[in-house]
Amino acid sequence: TSTYSAVRAVERVASGSLERWPVPATDHLWLRSPQGGINGVELWNMNGKRLPAPFVLHGGDARLDLSGLPTGTYVIHVHTWSSSYREQVVKVDP
Repeated sequence: TSTYSAVRAVERVASGSLERWPVPATDHLWLRSPQGGINGVELWNMNGKRLPAPFVLHGGDARLDLSGLPTGTYVIHVHTWSSSYREQVVKVDP
């Protein structure tokens, strides 16, 4: 039996100065700020509960682990040395 994802395309989204990809996300989400210096990432569900958000820095990029989360919409808060961003993220099954 074969199963297929409803995802038809994956894109890279730049919102203000924050880039995030892939959109929608599956197991992980990459983040980049042109100013560099991402020093924190927070993840919140749509009920306002803060969730564990393990992330690893790779140069100026951050890789956020979403593998343990159910499909849904989340809010990320990304902090850099000079600014912060708040964006919605959609997580889908791989």
